[in-house]
Amino acid sequence: AMIIAAFIAVTVTNVIEINIQIFLVFRKRTELYFWSLLVASWGTVLHTVGFLLKFFRLCTNDYANIIIITAGGVPMVIGTAVVLYSRLHLVVEDRRTVRWILVMIFMSFFLFTLPPTILNFGTNSRNPQPYLEPFKIYEKIMLFGFSLQEFII
Repeated sequence: AMIIAAFIAVTVTNVIEINIQIFLVFRKRTELYFWSLLVASWGTVLHTVGFLLKFFRLCTNDYANIIIITAGGVPMVIGTAVVLYSRLHLVVEDRRTVRWILVMIFMSFFLFTLPPTILNFGTNSRNPQPYLEPFKIYEKIMLFGFSLQEFII
């Protein structure tokens, strides 16, 4: 329990530090880079709080925990991809390639976040058995898909 609490503290501390740096460094706060950094960092906090509530049983409603974890996990993962995308034009000249990367990010959202979220609700239902094996399989597909996406970007 102490190790989990330590990791949570490190996560929240890092997000606070990153957000202070973001607001100190950025003069122009209307660009995609600025907002994607904020969304990804605060998604990390929300994701962490969801696991805090779940593992320490601070919230006994499993569905509420899943909603919080997902509401943080999606912006954390997709936001990170958008951070990379927002800087891509600096190293890639071909606009079509950059556009295809954006399409890939949208597709990864639909392919790798929606199905596992639905399966995750099933694994926490009153009858989790039919959802456990598909969730384990899809979780591996999701991790591979996001890893491949980050590698491509």
